[in-house]
Amino acid sequence: MQGPALVVAPHNDDEVLATAGALQRHQALGHEVRVVLLTNGDGQYRGPLSNRRLAVQLGYRRQEETLHALSHLGLSDEDVDFLGYPDRGLPSMWDRNWSPDAPYRSPRTGATASPYANSHTPETPYCGRALVQDLDDIIATTAPRTLYLPHPNDLHPDHWATHAFSMFVLEGLERRGLPRPHLWAYVVHRGRWPLPRGKRLAAPLLPPRALQDLDTAWHTLPLIPEERERKFHAILRHKSQMRYMRRYLVSFARSNELFGAIPRLTLGAVLDIPDSEDAWATEVPRPSTADEEPMISYTDPRRRSLLRDLKRYNDIRALHLQRTSSGRLVIEIELFDQLRPSNRVMLHLRPFSGAGGYPEPMRFVIDGTGRPRRRAQRASHPRSIRFELPEDALADAHTMVLGAELQRNGITFAKAAYRVVDLNPKRYNHPPVHNGK
Repeated sequence: MQGPALVVAPHNDDEVLATAGALQRHQALGHEVRVVLLTNGDGQYRGPLSNRRLAVQLGYRRQEETLHALSHLGLSDEDVDFLGYPDRGLPSMWDRNWSPDAPYRSPRTGATASPYANSHTPETPYCGRALVQDLDDIIATTAPRTLYLPHPNDLHPDHWATHAFSMFVLEGLERRGLPRPHLWAYVVHRGRWPLPRGKRLAAPLLPPRALQDLDTAWHTLPLIPEERERKFHAILRHKSQMRYMRRYLVSFARSNELFGAIPRLTLGAVLDIPDSEDAWATEVPRPSTADEEPMISYTDPRRRSLLRDLKRYNDIRALHLQRTSSGRLVIEIELFDQLRPSNRVMLHLRPFSGAGGYPEPMRFVIDGTGRPRRRAQRASHPRSIRFELPEDALADAHTMVLGAELQRNGITFAKAAYRVVDLNPKRYNHPPVHNGK
């Protein structure tokens, strides 16, 4: 554990559920600590939507609960930043409402800009670009050596979006010379995890079963009895949430805290595959011998529920990447089941070049009828969708943030975690392959 330390949390209470023990330990080691809350949790408002003023009042109340909880752990009000972005609106700001010209409107507060007077940027517009600027400012100012953020496979949309925004900002800062901090990912939402529920201070906190087979390396921070008790009472200070989910929240006060180290993906193999004369070729061959470096891959766990099983919802099994000698990037999205005609696959890319700054979103789509858009191509296998991007689409990108989702009628029902990919130009020469033969 190295300091300074920064905790990036989507909602009020995530900061103590996931990192109350770590915050105590950093302070005991003499480290400066800081917590940044992206939203104020006003999505929990359960009153009439016509009275949006009460939703904002709930947001202020949840801020006070955060300050009260963190003061119990030894932090001061000056150690906490509230950004004021919309609860449950972060995914839309990442995927769609990127520009201030098309901001997100919160259904709870009715606002398209922060109505909170104490936001890091007053009246900040509800768009991805503004959130990136705020996070950039805080991380650059704090210069943390340890940073805690949500795991990309956390099921709550605000949590995976917070991970995506954080990694996006870190990539931009690294290009400006800021050293990369040690990153620790935490999980709060993953089905009925953690079990058993209730106050069990002596019980261990284990990784969710669905995430144990990923490439995440899980680590535990053992907590002494005093740290566990202090964490338990800090959780209780989120009184607005105790009314609805007390047994669930206190389940995070255990004998340890759980953090994952997520590796960066490096695309090292460049296959000598010629460009097809057909812009929509049906197949891209893979390496066939043991000494040829295969495509890089990362798996994604299947989300299970009774409703999803009854309706036979599809899901993304894995993403695979290759790079050809002619400069094309081949991205394969492997599904659990065959793509239905009513579904479409959307690929999201944020490539970073040596020019610095933050790139605009790039989206590529294939629908279930097999009609590709924006230079994408579909594979012949019904459970494998491949996108092929020409070299000029990524310019001189060195890294990129990559993600994918499945949609029906414009609504996302499955997604793969956003990950950072290093685009390594190392080349491997192989005999030409024509038309997959």
